[in-house]
Amino acid sequence: MPHDSEMMSAMSPRPLVDACLCAACFALAGCAKSLDTDKLETVVKDGLTARLAPLKLSVASVDCPDSVPMQRGKSFECTASFEGGGLLPVQVDQKDDAGNVVYKLKQKIVAASKVEQSIADMLAKKSQIKATVNCGNRVHPSIPQTAFQCAATDTKGDVAVFDVTIKDDEGNVSWKLVQEPK
Repeated sequence: MPHDSEMMSAMSPRPLVDACLCAACFALAGCAKSLDTDKLETVVKDGLTARLAPLKLSVASVDCPDSVPMQRGKSFECTASFEGGGLLPVQVDQKDDAGNVVYKLKQKIVAASKVEQSIADMLAKKSQIKATVNCGNRVHPSIPQTAFQCAATDTKGDVAVFDVTIKDDEGNVSWKLVQEPK
């Protein structure tokens, strides 16, 4: 792998997904005057997984509060756990007193698969190196100045480490080589 860390720094092609993923309403009323949060967890899990499938993301589980009274205009938060790692808050808004809700991720996300592909493509183009890149957690919230690491392993088994920094809430990232291949 090349040793020029300047060459390793680049802007990605915006590996993000918009925060407003789902806006369908679902009647989630149980027998009492509280939401059926078990059903809501399943609906959110399945809906997010379907919407994020093109990014090779899958929601492992969704955790919502156990007891949420039905109340028009009331909002609350659930947490989506992603297969392969990553937690993201999901905002749920009650549309009426009958259990109809809309839900969305509270923030945009950076999909690790897109960052991995961008780094691998850059290595292949600029250095003619075929590498497999792993950025750990499959999902990262698009919070400016937060960082994570990715490891690039070439066909010889040499590993280089990149620091990836989220530049803005639109999902732009930059990366730089921080550990030479070993």
